[in-house]
Amino acid sequence: MYQNEICILGKWISNIPTRPKWSDITGELKLKKESFSPPNGWEWSTEWDVKPSISSAYSEDAGYQSYIEEVFLNEYLSDTGEWVILENKVFTDVNGKISKSPKEIDEVFKKSKNWMWSNDWMIDKYRAVDPNGWEYCIDKDSDSWVSSQRMYHYWRRKRLIRTRVRKENSDPYNKDRSKQSNSSDSDSGNWEYSLLFTTNFHRRKKSMDVCRRRRWKRDLIRNVGTSDCRFLVKNEDDDKVLYTPSVYLRPNIQMTAELRIYLCQARGLKGLDESGLADPYTRVSFLNKTAISKTVEKSITPKWRQTLIISQIQLFQNVLLENQEKPRVYVEIYDKDQLGRDEFLGFTEFIPLIKTEKNINEYSQLNWYNIHTSINDMSEINGQILISADLLVMQPENYPTIPPKIDSKYYVISSNVEPNLKLYRIEILCWGVRNMKKFQLTDVTSPSVKFEIDGTVIEFEKIKDIKKQLNFSNPHITQDIMLPEVHKYIPPLNIKVYDNRSFGRKPCVGIHSVLNIEEFIHNPDNQILKTAQNKDEKVYSIINMDPDTKQLEKFKKKELTKIEKEEIYLKEVDLSWWCKYLNSDTKIIGNYLNMGFEKMTNYNNCLEENFDNFNDFCNSLALYTGKSSSDKNDDQTIGELNAKFFIYPIEKNPNIPPKIDVSSLPVSKIQEFLIRVYIIKATELTPSDNFGKADPYIKIKIGNKRMENVDNHEISTLNPTFGSFFELNITMPLQKDLTVIVKDYDLISKNDTIGQTKIDLEKRYLSKYYGTVGVAKSYCTSGVNKWRDTNLPYNILKILCARQNIKKPSFDENMNTLQVSDVVFSLNDI
Repeated sequence: MYQNEICILGKWISNIPTRPKWSDITGELKLKKESFSPPNGWEWSTEWDVKPSISSAYSEDAGYQSYIEEVFLNEYLSDTGEWVILENKVFTDVNGKISKSPKEIDEVFKKSKNWMWSNDWMIDKYRAVDPNGWEYCIDKDSDSWVSSQRMYHYWRRKRLIRTRVRKENSDPYNKDRSKQSNSSDSDSGNWEYSLLFTTNFHRRKKSMDVCRRRRWKRDLIRNVGTSDCRFLVKNEDDDKVLYTPSVYLRPNIQMTAELRIYLCQARGLKGLDESGLADPYTRVSFLNKTAISKTVEKSITPKWRQTLIISQIQLFQNVLLENQEKPRVYVEIYDKDQLGRDEFLGFTEFIPLIKTEKNINEYSQLNWYNIHTSINDMSEINGQILISADLLVMQPENYPTIPPKIDSKYYVISSNVEPNLKLYRIEILCWGVRNMKKFQLTDVTSPSVKFEIDGTVIEFEKIKDIKKQLNFSNPHITQDIMLPEVHKYIPPLNIKVYDNRSFGRKPCVGIHSVLNIEEFIHNPDNQILKTAQNKDEKVYSIINMDPDTKQLEKFKKKELTKIEKEEIYLKEVDLSWWCKYLNSDTKIIGNYLNMGFEKMTNYNNCLEENFDNFNDFCNSLALYTGKSSSDKNDDQTIGELNAKFFIYPIEKNPNIPPKIDVSSLPVSKIQEFLIRVYIIKATELTPSDNFGKADPYIKIKIGNKRMENVDNHEISTLNPTFGSFFELNITMPLQKDLTVIVKDYDLISKNDTIGQTKIDLEKRYLSKYYGTVGVAKSYCTSGVNKWRDTNLPYNILKILCARQNIKKPSFDENMNTLQVSDVVFSLNDI
């Protein structure tokens, strides 16, 4: 309960008409000491005594690792029109009360054991002030301060700030400062003062304070284990029951510990800046204490590589017991914003390693943890963070040595935790950019690329004009770099694409992070594909058609008369590509197979799925730009980058030849191509009319070219057999994406699109799987299986060997065997 007094004519009295002498904290309920009686199961443990509020014992900087001191320098406009300093009120606080000068504040903290200054006094200009930091008003006691001076303004002030940070191993909840500053108040009875009883109370008396109060307290303890832990107080004048908030748990165990967090890096963060990047930092929480990491600017794969130390942790449980639940470490990641509020990127949690004198030489292992954006939906993930922690439960003199500092401010990661490094070589084939969109309403015309991994930057020369050339002139670069020996610790490979614009402008238009770098780590020895001997895995057929034919003769479905015990015999002149196609589709037509003709391989799914999306030459990496959006339908891609990476260790053999033979790379300049598109059939189309059918036809487009066969549309079918053929000239790589569209013909309204698919012709052309024309299983000079590729089989083999950096194939003297690298093929067995 509280004792209340008021000051009248300089004398403190307790006869207050508006408030009882003894009351609760609100001042509405009248209380007496003798009115309190312990409830059942409780008993008094102490007598009534004056005990200030626990929070009032702490200073305003308790719990902070850094604190900003502020004072305001005041001036007024004299009769001569000059701004002069008010002698008796030079420095004030934000409310206009007289404050200490900067020199006096410096003297207070000069000999402080807990704080030290991190910078000098400076003028705060990041407010609504003029360029010199001044703000103006009519009267000094007014709160209407503005940033620009008017002729009726007679007062001005500016804010001076200086930051102090806490020293090492100092208690962030120390009470020294508050005790020293309020020693006079403590001697006078631990009173709290205020201007009115309805305003906030404070420990230090001010000249305008006329009200005061102090808290009296008497402790109770439970004498029966099953008694109610709530202390009920009932007011006879009111029916409501009041619950006291002061219920304390006094643990039997109290242990002091220290937590060391090894913060390494993060990957896969979503940028919240307009450039698609972020300025991430972490806030680590453990029980009632926190620690904040440094900020890594403009990165979605930040590398902090620092140790955060939280000391003097009070544990009220025995964490060494096996059945005792261990306290968790909570990590929050934020994006630093200089102007507004820091934005939340996500959080994670984990259990630290408990260390005692018995396992003092054991260290926690770094692990990747998912960063969750919502506690309600743990499936929403915003990247991963590599982190671990040790909880030291031992005597402070037995603590492991603290790691050295970075820039005299941050601790590095302990050498026992940080991954061991190994010498690697990274090879990058940066082929070119594709499908670049506008950035900031301007076309991307002259892109350049930077690759960054673990602080090493590899830059490629810019493309002068992508309207004339989409590929880089020097696409191959190698770089030796130290990387973690354990593959899962290797940091992501960051890619940034810039546009070199007029007047030296070079904005970052797109970014991409290769998170799973393990798939690009190769054995240092060159290896030929073991599947080379299994020729069936690389053989597939599409269509065999005379190049001069512009339209396939459609396969006519006819009802055949049932013939019992009689076979259908076909002559070779009656055979066509359709016979080969249908026999390959498990439908036997006559004696086709008995005549010795071969089948073709038909794929029931997308061809790219069977050949690793034809990414063997280059991977198509999507470039992202702009601020991350929660809208899943919002397309953040600005283009594609075609590139390939090889990472392999070179410590044992630094003279390993490169994985990529520059001399065998395809021509990077623009080339003219003739493409032929064969459309066989479609299955299970979506109905587009009221009768559950459709009138489908084919439309193709590539670049700015369009072709369609609307006049030859099928009628009322969902499984049409088109037998269509299109031929057109293109320029690659400017025109590389072939789009095949199935449309529904409508006599009156607009023709609707049933569906479409996109084929990357450049990937098929550059792939080692030879995805341009279906390669036959045998070489025939005539007939239905006539060889139809422009290159002979041996020439195709030489092309593929050159692309794989393999020695040119060679025959023996008798032309009986063929050697490809270290593998020898017998021609008699092929």
